Amino acid sequence: MKTSDKEPAAARLKAALAAMNAATRDEEKTLLLSALASVPDPKAGEAIKPFLSVPKYQKEAALAAVTLAEALRKTDKPAAKDLAQAVKNAAVSDEATRRANAVLRKN
Repeated sequence: MKTSDKEPAAARLKAALAAMNAATRDEEKTLLLSALASVPDPKAGEAIKPFLSVPKYQKEAALAAVTLAEALRKTDKPAAKDLAQAVKNAAVSDEATRRANAVLRKN
């Protein structure tokens, strides 16, 4: 997937979601979770959240979600809080939960 930080978030989100829908291999989906984390849009968080409950994607989804929540904290506090709470509830790892708690405390 070819995108850059200079492209508008909406265009990057659209490209990432299209690629996610087309992805058939686990490796592709894992990479796309990481790509979604770099798109500062609450819709990226909504796309990541379902993967928090899929064991083979949980670790990458939690990392992507908490990274995005940290970024969204500056522009959309309710979305950041919602995403951080989802990571905390998923309890994927101590590190992800620690970072999610930090976002929740700062909101």
